[in-house]
Amino acid sequence: MKRAGTTYWKHVRLSEYDSWQDFLDQRQPLRDSIYLFEEFGEQTVYDPDYQDDAYLVFGCESAGLPENILDGMKDRTVRLPMRSDLVRSLNLANTATAVIYQAMRGKLGG
Repeated sequence: MKRAGTTYWKHVRLSEYDSWQDFLDQRQPLRDSIYLFEEFGEQTVYDPDYQDDAYLVFGCESAGLPENILDGMKDRTVRLPMRSDLVRSLNLANTATAVIYQAMRGKLGG
């Protein structure tokens, strides 16, 4: 992370949590502000109207999000459509970049 941030770290507010429950306890996010990104999400990345306080949650590249995070939250799952259902062509970093820019769309000055 530090290498990726280079000289920008002074502008980044990074928070770390011991667990998903620790995150929920400390941040107390509204359910509707949580977006869980999974290969087979209920919505596509283009469907939600992302709030300014949105929490975009990604799992590990090989296994996705753990069941304890997905439990009872299927309606909050989102996927990035691919050209083929048979081939996933983007790694996690590229997927996160595409999703973040979509979430920020319309919120950026320009």
